[in-house]
Amino acid sequence: MELKQLEYFVAAAEELNFTRAAKRCHVVQSAISASIKALETELATELFDRTTHRVRLTDDGETLHGRARDVLRSADIARSSLSQGDALRGRLAIGVMQGAWQGMPQAIGLMKSRHPEVRIRLRQAPVTELFREVLESRLDVAVVPLGRAEVPGLQVQELYREDFVLLRSAGGTGPQSQAVTLAELAEEEFVVFSAGWALQAAIDQGFEQIGVSPSRSYEVNDVTVGIDIVRAGLAVMIVPRHLAPQLPGVAAVELADPIGWRVGAISSARMCSPAASAFTDIIATPSSS
Repeated sequence: MELKQLEYFVAAAEELNFTRAAKRCHVVQSAISASIKALETELATELFDRTTHRVRLTDDGETLHGRARDVLRSADIARSSLSQGDALRGRLAIGVMQGAWQGMPQAIGLMKSRHPEVRIRLRQAPVTELFREVLESRLDVAVVPLGRAEVPGLQVQELYREDFVLLRSAGGTGPQSQAVTLAELAEEEFVVFSAGWALQAAIDQGFEQIGVSPSRSYEVNDVTVGIDIVRAGLAVMIVPRHLAPQLPGVAAVELADPIGWRVGAISSARMCSPAASAFTDIIATPSSS
């Protein structure tokens, strides 16, 4: 059993499509198929249940998937630890959700300039997926809103706290500068975010605390689409403060009833690579955000 075989297997297990797995590994599909067939022969078990319409993991495939990820992660940490001088190598998989990371481009740019031999991959996903993928070692580090409860198996470092502001059309009739209460917004039409977004959960919690249920006229899963709706004067929207500056046609209004969140970096407590540690140090430095 070779590391390359495990890499091909993990790609196929996560994509559940041999063509996509081949593109991910930058090889032809026949290389993926042949490698997995050899692995199944060596292990004397079928790892995939293949039909004309779908590919799924067998029970043995599910078991190997978890073990193979751990093996590849350990190999990558060992590889990156054998640095040339002070140079870090290996891969760094970063997770982020929409709206939750102030200073993301600057932090990634600083990481690339300091450690050019580290290969960086960025994945945007809902917060529940990011927590799971860090625990499963599919992501090295993720920047997420933090809850109150600790999650076993994770290292957590708070990065900053941020208040939210109201966005309304710059040409609208509502107050453009003075702070507004949530109660005053009860009759407004709102842009809201899809179920499962931590951003929407924080907003909903703020309204629940005063016993108000705002309209949910426009549900989106992209912040920029929501801003376009606000700019057109169709609705208002609540967002983290760092998203508000320099939006043409949109005015930011302070909230008298504060809504906000804590944002932090999470990484595996069991398997944290030198590259992940270096990146966490960068994003924990105020000047990088």
